[in-house]
Amino acid sequence: MVADGARSLLRGATNLTKRSRAYEWAALWFIAEDPDKRFAGRLFQVYDGTRRFAGFLPTGSLEPGGSNKVSFFWSLRRDQVDAWRAAGLASWKQQVLRVTEAARPVLAQIEDPDEVLYATYTDAVMRRTHEDGLVYLGDAAHAMSPQLGQGVNLALLDAMVLAESIEREATLSAALSAYTEARRAHVSFYQYASRWLLPLFQSDLVFLGPLRDWFVRPIASIPFLRRHMLHAMAGTKTGWWTTMDLPGPPRP
Repeated sequence: MVADGARSLLRGATNLTKRSRAYEWAALWFIAEDPDKRFAGRLFQVYDGTRRFAGFLPTGSLEPGGSNKVSFFWSLRRDQVDAWRAAGLASWKQQVLRVTEAARPVLAQIEDPDEVLYATYTDAVMRRTHEDGLVYLGDAAHAMSPQLGQGVNLALLDAMVLAESIEREATLSAALSAYTEARRAHVSFYQYASRWLLPLFQSDLVFLGPLRDWFVRPIASIPFLRRHMLHAMAGTKTGWWTTMDLPGPPRP
């Protein structure tokens, strides 16, 4: 079983890879203390066009009874990382605060550029997610940009479908083939959607920012389209107008 993430070395060594490339845009990451839980309970993102955005992802506690955490991320091109580190933190912090004052308590905890990680995005597509006795799951099987936030959802569904296929099929070979086929439509939709949504949120195509902002609100107010948007964020889409059926909780 291969589950070594978006930059999977094992995936790179196989001839099953159809597409694998790093995106030009990714993000700076910092895990901050959030003792007042001001970021708890929801993902909060602020966009300024398509070149700048700040995000705050509640991360909970890293240990039982530990302090609350929030993951802070900031959009940055890969070719700008060295210049960002060389420039120091003061000017960057002011730039972030111009986008959102909500970042102030997080930025106060950053004292050195080396405390901030740079996380890249990879777009990887496999012809199939198995070969003899070997199966790929999660980001190792289908790395994509995080615009729809589906990495964990997809990985969990991979594991569920693989377990069901092994239980149902008579041989391991048949189970792995069934797994690959069962996951194809669901994964393909999110790969395609994530790839084409990325320029609306992170790109040098600045004219897309106002168009994005102008369209999102009216689209979200139309019940039919809003329902499909919610399915997309819930991780249940298998096509632009189709959704998957998930098993419900067991009944008493």
